[in-house]
Amino acid sequence: MSRLEEQITKALNHTSEYKNPSVDLFENILYAMDHIDDRNNKGYRYIKRSLCAAAVLIIMIGMLITSAFISPAMAEVVRNIPVIGSIFEVMGDNGLKDAEKLGLVSPICQSVEDQGVRITINDVLYDDARIVVSFKEECKGEFKNFLNINNDILIDGKHAPGFGMGISHRKSSEGVYIGLLNIDIGDSSNVDDGISSDPEFFTGNIPDEFILGFHIGEIEGVKGTWNFEIPVSKMTSKKMTVKFKPNISRTYKGVTHTLTEVMFAPSCVALSFCTEPFAESGIGSYRVYDDKGKELEAIDGGYIEAPQYLPVKTVPKSLTIVPYTSESKTERIDFPKQFPVTISQGELGDVTIQKIEFLPDRTLIYYDFTPKTQAKEPNRIKIGRKEALDNGNVNYFIEGFPKGPGKKLKDPEKAGENAYVQEYKAIDTDNDLFIEIKQSVTPKPIKEYEITVPLDDPWEKDSVGIEISADGKDEQNAVNALIALVDSSIGDKLL
Repeated sequence: MSRLEEQITKALNHTSEYKNPSVDLFENILYAMDHIDDRNNKGYRYIKRSLCAAAVLIIMIGMLITSAFISPAMAEVVRNIPVIGSIFEVMGDNGLKDAEKLGLVSPICQSVEDQGVRITINDVLYDDARIVVSFKEECKGEFKNFLNINNDILIDGKHAPGFGMGISHRKSSEGVYIGLLNIDIGDSSNVDDGISSDPEFFTGNIPDEFILGFHIGEIEGVKGTWNFEIPVSKMTSKKMTVKFKPNISRTYKGVTHTLTEVMFAPSCVALSFCTEPFAESGIGSYRVYDDKGKELEAIDGGYIEAPQYLPVKTVPKSLTIVPYTSESKTERIDFPKQFPVTISQGELGDVTIQKIEFLPDRTLIYYDFTPKTQAKEPNRIKIGRKEALDNGNVNYFIEGFPKGPGKKLKDPEKAGENAYVQEYKAIDTDNDLFIEIKQSVTPKPIKEYEITVPLDDPWEKDSVGIEISADGKDEQNAVNALIALVDSSIGDKLL
């Protein structure tokens, strides 16, 4: 080991001796730099500067880390240093990554800790189509889902019943998890009249700037206080949002399916539909193609009436939207009295129930699974009470036997290569019961709902919010808005 290496090692390992880097240490670094053999080395000066900078950086990092053991304040600073690469970069889709590159992501860095669980809100994206919040959770053991209960979303301090949240997360290190919250902006028109007139509830259009609140009082059975008030501002960029209002409808078997909006935002392509009655449409997903036949890539977690797709570089001349049936359907059968009994799970495979044990504290179902494809697990078997179903009780399912403080339902446990055991709460055999199975099927296009929407001569949405109608019905409104924009610009210059 050289003298320089010994000096650096001492600086990193002996904090009491090197609370401040000595002049002698820096002199040794520079001395080593000056004595590098630079013969026939055109990049000598660059290498010298780089090595010097690297050595100093190593020393500074060492000082920072070791001082964290001395100063509680410094320890808190070290704890909040972000990892290399943002959470959007690590977990986000290409639309979120593009939005971050465009400068549309706002830093938040709010942390709340209670009951041994520390949650940090890192960044937020808010454009015309999406609100996505990145977070970090530090806790003991497995991830504690702070959205597993009915947490209220607050907009400027008011409850927002038309909004919802989806969550995705991954383990970053031991006891540290990172994730994304996708906020469903919601539709105030779907809120009950009684709520919409209550001043405690937010039911209007979401503003460009607002305070997004999460008031969390319990995380997986652990009561505490994790309250956040996050300032959110809609970000703009050179890549402006373009909106179309097609209002194109298709009616099939008494169901009217209407494409109400097409939006090209910096983070995604967003569609909005209105389907009445929605439950009878049979639509499970959409496939969207541009005018050249290229399919847009769907973003996971989108809602069926507001699907989202990765952004495109330019607005195409048209979009063709093909609704597809769901990739699964449910099948209900009477509770079996004799065994074995085989139940189809569609293209996934077959389940054969071998026996059912009714115990005082739980119920056990033993079954075998015969997959039709490799590396597939069976869908969960659900048990329900017919009486509750007939009475319209939404809680007609008998829950699987819970585990742990979070009351998570146990997954079926393997009892052999293709044998499983599923636990449920104790069942009263006097009840009239049924079994529900989710069957996997291949989605099929519903041609009767297919829509091709022209996107000719789009006008970019500017600060006054011009919206374009693909069928030309709102052309005059758009012209009026443009005239108003020009007038205001001229007026500003005159003033």
